[in-house]
Amino acid sequence: MTTQIKTATIDDIPHLANFLISAGGGYIEVLYDGLESGHSLESLIQPQFTQANTTPFYENHLLAINDGQIAGGMHAFAWEDVENFPLDPLVPQSRHDVAGEYLTCMPAPDTYYIHVLAVYPEFRGKGVAGALISNGLKHADNEGFAKCSLYVMAGNIPAIELYKKRGFEVVNHYLIPQHRLLYYPGEMLLMTCAVGA
Repeated sequence: MTTQIKTATIDDIPHLANFLISAGGGYIEVLYDGLESGHSLESLIQPQFTQANTTPFYENHLLAINDGQIAGGMHAFAWEDVENFPLDPLVPQSRHDVAGEYLTCMPAPDTYYIHVLAVYPEFRGKGVAGALISNGLKHADNEGFAKCSLYVMAGNIPAIELYKKRGFEVVNHYLIPQHRLLYYPGEMLLMTCAVGA
């Protein structure tokens, strides 16, 4: 089955929300838990994808299409563009600080940073994630980056194995705060790989 890659449109925002939640390993839940009763987590985070001229804007996301269906998604950008990621005013600063602490403890300057990579369960094991990573590495090479980076929770063994197969290596680790909503308590890993190798 061939995987096609396309740029997300405004109609794809519900998928972008799903992929952000899935890739977050519980961090999105940590940010929004109990803030707005009666609202789904997906509905709370969808507005961030509508803000033009910001890093999370929907046009900055790629989607993988398999057999005419959206199978997975990726959000990647120059590490320095993290600064153009507006904080949601709905979320207290203390939650932003805890959830993003590893970013400041393990920065990845001058890299092409994969922020979100997620595949719907029914499409896993079909090469979708690999196609998205390949597309991202090609884009990074075209943009002149020497390295690509990403974060992954140490307990997420399938993801780590996938990244290692694609040439990523663990270069740093950080003990993340414990929280009941995190899928994989323990360490956050910073992984990088050479681009164009």
